[in-house]
Amino acid sequence: MPLLSDDGLLRACGLTAALNGLYDFLAPRAAHAFYFEQDTPYNAATMMWTAFGRMAVGAITLYLSTGSTPRAAKGRLLRVLGGVLLAAGASHTYNWRLGLQKPAVAASWGGGSALLGVLCLLRAARRPAGEGTAGKAE
Repeated sequence: MPLLSDDGLLRACGLTAALNGLYDFLAPRAAHAFYFEQDTPYNAATMMWTAFGRMAVGAITLYLSTGSTPRAAKGRLLRVLGGVLLAAGASHTYNWRLGLQKPAVAASWGGGSALLGVLCLLRAARRPAGEGTAGKAE
């Protein structure tokens, strides 16, 4: 299965979210020190809850990347993930501009998020007209 197939791209997004969330959940202080500048306030509960959210999104995305999920549902998921990942990329840039996030992390993680977001949206846009839209029967 090629990476840029629906399933391959969904698996890449799901694994990225799940593994990133797992690291943040198991080692929230180390993760905070990796991502953020030294004077950025640390809150273990916030780190762990956002990590839990990423693990959940990753697990759901991995599950839906299976061959049994209807193609139209995968198209809708690609659209949603594309928008969310572009917003995540913008968030990294915003945090860097505020002096909260380390520049190298903001550039690499923000760029990676934006790239995955664009790939998801491009993959979703390659569908025939009307496929994967709300209200269309599977």
